[in-house]
Amino acid sequence: MRADAVQRRQAIIDAACEVFRTVPSKDITLTLIAKRAGVGIATLYRNFPTRTHINIACGLDLLSQLDHAIDRLNTQFATDPETTFDHFVWALVHNGIGTLVAVLVPEDPEAVPDEVIQRRAELLTKVDAFLTRAARVGLVPPHLTADQLAAELFVVTRPQNPTLFLMDPDVRDRLVGRLLFCWRNQR
Repeated sequence: MRADAVQRRQAIIDAACEVFRTVPSKDITLTLIAKRAGVGIATLYRNFPTRTHINIACGLDLLSQLDHAIDRLNTQFATDPETTFDHFVWALVHNGIGTLVAVLVPEDPEAVPDEVIQRRAELLTKVDAFLTRAARVGLVPPHLTADQLAAELFVVTRPQNPTLFLMDPDVRDRLVGRLLFCWRNQR
């Protein structure tokens, strides 16, 4: 693939991930994603024939970002475990963990491609090891698994409807802060 085509494809992925993070699912269209990416709808369809293809690309992109982040954070953990763990959780939130629901936990589990299953399993193994370290210093309860952490964050970080956002724009961050507090105080 030519360099400009690779850049254009990544721009579509980046725009789609941003849309999935910030727009309620019912309001997301491929036209909106194309517009945010600065490409025509035909270009979007050439790269991603369906919304499922875009979901998978976004999921793989986020899994890759999180894989690199967990490697970095593991080296920083010994120096300042609390700050490192907090950065990990907030990175999950800001990178859009709520958007992964469509690709990692779809309504039809058979729809998850093998590549996603494999990458997800590899990442969850790393996150479980990280959570074991965090539990040793009292940042999470010892029984918290990567799947549970992800599920809790999925629920509180899903895009809100616009009216709720206007009523309480800080609700997501407040709920994530409460999760951090609860994990530290639940033994």
